[in-house]
Amino acid sequence: MPGRETWSEDEYVLALDLYLRRGIVPRDDAELVELARLTGRTQDSVRMRLSNFRHSDPSTELRGLDGGGEAVQSVWDKFADDRERLQMAVADAIPRLEQLRAENEHVQSAEHEVRDQSARDGRFGWVPFYEQIANGLLAFRNRRADLLKGIEELSGRSAGLSYLKDQYEDGTIGPLKDICPFTVMGVFNRGITHASRIKLAAELAGLLGVEAEAPRTFDGIPVLNNQKSMFFWWEIHRGAGDIDLLWELFESALRYADSDSFQDRQQFANAFDEAMSVKGVGWNLTMGLFWIRPLFFLTLDGNSREYLENVLNVRVGRTGPKGYCSASDYLSLMDDLRTRFMDEDFPVRSFPELSLTSWEYTGSRSETGAGNSEQRRAAARNAFLLSWNPTYWAWDDLADDARAIQSGRPTESGTGKDRWSVRNRDVCRGDRLFLIRVGKAPKGIVGSGVATSDVFSAAHWSQEPGKSAQYVRVKWDALLAPGQPPLPIEVLESEIDPHFRWTPQSSSVRLPPDTWGRLEERWAQHIGDASPVAPTLIRDSDMDYSVPFTDVDVVQDLFFDHKLVLSWLELLKTKQNLILQGPPGVGKTLIARRLAYGLIGTRADDQVEWLQFHQSYSYEDFVQGWRPSKSGFELQPGRFLQFCRRAASAPSRDFVLVIDEINRGNLSRIFGEVLSLLETDKRGSGHAVTLSYQSHELAQRDMTTPFFVPENLFVIGMMNTADRSLAMVDYALRRRFSFVSLAPQFESPHFRVFLESRGVPRGLVDHIVRTMSEINKDICEDRRHLGEGFQIGHSFFCPPVGVTGDFTSWFAAVVEHEILPLLGEYWIDADEKVAECRDALKYVDSDR
Repeated sequence: MPGRETWSEDEYVLALDLYLRRGIVPRDDAELVELARLTGRTQDSVRMRLSNFRHSDPSTELRGLDGGGEAVQSVWDKFADDRERLQMAVADAIPRLEQLRAENEHVQSAEHEVRDQSARDGRFGWVPFYEQIANGLLAFRNRRADLLKGIEELSGRSAGLSYLKDQYEDGTIGPLKDICPFTVMGVFNRGITHASRIKLAAELAGLLGVEAEAPRTFDGIPVLNNQKSMFFWWEIHRGAGDIDLLWELFESALRYADSDSFQDRQQFANAFDEAMSVKGVGWNLTMGLFWIRPLFFLTLDGNSREYLENVLNVRVGRTGPKGYCSASDYLSLMDDLRTRFMDEDFPVRSFPELSLTSWEYTGSRSETGAGNSEQRRAAARNAFLLSWNPTYWAWDDLADDARAIQSGRPTESGTGKDRWSVRNRDVCRGDRLFLIRVGKAPKGIVGSGVATSDVFSAAHWSQEPGKSAQYVRVKWDALLAPGQPPLPIEVLESEIDPHFRWTPQSSSVRLPPDTWGRLEERWAQHIGDASPVAPTLIRDSDMDYSVPFTDVDVVQDLFFDHKLVLSWLELLKTKQNLILQGPPGVGKTLIARRLAYGLIGTRADDQVEWLQFHQSYSYEDFVQGWRPSKSGFELQPGRFLQFCRRAASAPSRDFVLVIDEINRGNLSRIFGEVLSLLETDKRGSGHAVTLSYQSHELAQRDMTTPFFVPENLFVIGMMNTADRSLAMVDYALRRRFSFVSLAPQFESPHFRVFLESRGVPRGLVDHIVRTMSEINKDICEDRRHLGEGFQIGHSFFCPPVGVTGDFTSWFAAVVEHEILPLLGEYWIDADEKVAECRDALKYVDSDR
């Protein structure tokens, strides 16, 4: 009866009888052993209950002190002073407990029989190997340096393990300093080829001293997303004890699975709840538990949850952190399923069979559908190549979407990211899809997924009135972020299929079966080798959408004084309208995003609206205007009016409007009568005004629609001070906004640390800081033509993630194609000055 946590009154009655007769008896005492047998408890558990009675016993010094518990005191009050009544209760309790014990033994026997049948099931012949790997790993809990050395050697001779790296507190990236057991087992439980899994499993067995032969099949085993294959975050983000918590869970899980005792169950529950608090583990934690004892633990990967709830009608509790399950949820669910397994009419009889059936039901085997290549091909009928040309659609938040996929979160539904335009109407639900970037370099495969719909028609993605397009809905299982190199076209042509046209003129070209097979395998290897997206100046996607966005998150990786940045946030909160002004490349967009998230308190993109002013932008675009329709003209709300309505409908949340190039538009024409409503003391319905345009219906009925700017709406504007085509911002706008001037931060220590952490040689860092500081000084001193607003920002010299090794060539390209053309515009009539800067910027690597 190991699953029972609460003692019954019958058990307390027998314990009280023993205590009153003999006190706290020693271990292995005959009466203690018999009471432990009868109750299904351990001797230690029984002795603890005997000790609890001392808190109720007036003859002991513990009388009245906390520690006994209400149940103990209740039984004491009821029977301690009436021995005859106690003996009658004992006589009644013994047969009831004997019967309960017999029933539980029958249940346990049936459960063990089910497990034995599962162990004998030929589909799950891999179970003993996985259990032995877990046993072998346990020996390394206190020998992690040896384990890391072995893993590093394994990584050196095996492709696809370059993801096993860390980012340290100082921002540099290097080898792992620690590792958890679940991440080690994940080495061969990822979306890689069947042959690679067998090879890595055998290699790991050799490292751990496991003699069992690596399995040849992996039926029913859930696998990790290749882009999220570690159970812990990088050192720079994780808690100091996170990896220790995962080891503690690992050991307590093995102990509980092997003993099935009440005490070990309690210790496992505590360890589970502690480990679930580790950032980034989520449902993967149950997957890892399934790996180490497949017949005892349940995996709750996405497929299993879907099958449990949608097919078996079994609810998955989610009372743990961030909507995951708690230990109580997990244990109760497993208890319930073990009981159901004994029902001959239940569709599955074990946890491995449940996992396998879940995959067969959903057609995939991992959280995002990224099983190995053979499984993916079996689940789809055909494969198609979708194309993406950034020239026509920039996909500005690709970094955020890629991080969402890598973290097991879906991209926003209904935003266009979950569908793709196609020309081929043969694409069907379940077909395999690959996304290739064309047009702008770098070109190549950048994503993959599964079609979740047949082809359908909808409004054209260009939003051109009256125009439609064909689409298919996509469930992405892998997306590469900006800076992560695609699987290049050169590799596609040389290794996959030299005859296939890898630069299609239209989207959804069918892939030949053999080409598809080779691409699937090579893509799995590529995304396994792709480096995780390291924190950079221009990427802001490391924060979990479900956690608070704190002051620490606001200032992270910014080169400005952190106290100064936080003062800008306070300024935005009080003034509600803020303009960030500065020369190109000082990080205005990144800072605006950070301030918006910091104000809201989380990365809630649905509460941030981005738009850009230009010289033809009008009141009709911004506030409202008449637009042609089938029946004539209709009054349509503009972006600002729509956003104000959203904010007004959710007064408990803050909303931020970010306007890029705010000084490029004719501000009087764009804002019209709403400009005055931006003032802090003119917010709210009490200051509503009538807008210039009213609908014909309202005019006929002599009604008006009042408009106001809600109090929970904030505005951040951005200005490029180096744009000669713009006049000064008019005074009406200036007095309603607070202005923050941003300057280049070449001499900031944060900038230097950032470059060195990315691998830029110290000599080149010194050269960048020195020469750009001197050039900016010359720009500032040329007050007649230029001045401080024309300086060159530090962002030009922040290498993207994909740049490694040859930083001298990278620097030369930035100078030649970005800096010198800009200086040529600045000093258009001073060629000698530009030539002087060219010479100063030349860098020769002394180590070459």
